[in-house]
Amino acid sequence: MAKKSKKNYVKMSTPVGVAQWPHLSAPDTQYDVFGSYSVKLVMSKDDAGPILRKCKEVQEAIGNDSLADLPYKKDEKTGDFILNFKMKAGGMYPDKTTWEAKPPPMFDAKGTPMKGVAVGAGSKIKVRFQIYDWDSDKYGAGVTLQPLAIQVLDLVEYQSSTDASDFGFEAEEGYTGDGFTSMMTDILIASPVKTIRFLMEPRGGSRLLQPTLPLTRMEPIKS
Repeated sequence: MAKKSKKNYVKMSTPVGVAQWPHLSAPDTQYDVFGSYSVKLVMSKDDAGPILRKCKEVQEAIGNDSLADLPYKKDEKTGDFILNFKMKAGGMYPDKTTWEAKPPPMFDAKGTPMKGVAVGAGSKIKVRFQIYDWDSDKYGAGVTLQPLAIQVLDLVEYQSSTDASDFGFEAEEGYTGDGFTSMMTDILIASPVKTIRFLMEPRGGSRLLQPTLPLTRMEPIKS
């Protein structure tokens, strides 16, 4: 039977590191409907050392002989360490009500709050965090590095792209599409005759008519 965790919320700050896969402004919902705020931070062995040692210290203090994997790994090619910072963006209580957490606040190099900026991969940042310790029968004793605040020293702003060249594709001879992605159009349906706005989306070479929710317009057609 796993022993109850002592919940030692040790707080620390990282040296400057390089951000990988940051989800700091909006949660990553790929594996969890509520999502999580997260970032991986690449640091040298010397810079990461104090944090790695504190993680092990907190984990061992839980008192369970079964130990979960710690939230970091070593890049065998470079010798650097990659630390994984993560906190839940929301969840559900046993009574089915839900809760939501705000993203960690972000500050620029001068300490001025940053808003409306999406930190992208390659940004140089510092992370203020707490070491959240936990214990479970399934995984054993472990720790999570929960980000509390971010300082951005060198911003590489995230920008989504739909340009083929950004994915390594070049122009080739062959099929040429019409550039259709989606459009809004008025479609007439009968019994009763109404005008409903639909979203047209391509599906396997065809264009699927799908009503928008909520309907943007629905009114009788005048004869």
